[in-house]
Amino acid sequence: MKFVDNAFSFETNLGDSCFDKLQTGVWKLGLFTDNPGIENESSDKFYEDATVGDNTRRCFKNKVCCTLYDKSIVEVHIIHWHKSGEWFCVSFNTE
Repeated sequence: MKFVDNAFSFETNLGDSCFDKLQTGVWKLGLFTDNPGIENESSDKFYEDATVGDNTRRCFKNKVCCTLYDKSIVEVHIIHWHKSGEWFCVSFNTE
């Protein structure tokens, strides 16, 4: 579905309920090009080590500082990741 906000237009793969969250502002859209290093799992800005049982791996920090499509800079939780489309959605959930 295509997300449109004023002059900004962007095609997403979001389904109905997720797209509704984006349309209503519960989620916001971010672009890889505005967030250098977001694809680099060795980046301490976006990633941290997480241990589950005996396994440790890199994952997104619970809250990351990133730039959104409207150029606002926020500290948020990455909720939806679309690597091949080079975009992501964030949530302002405080948990």
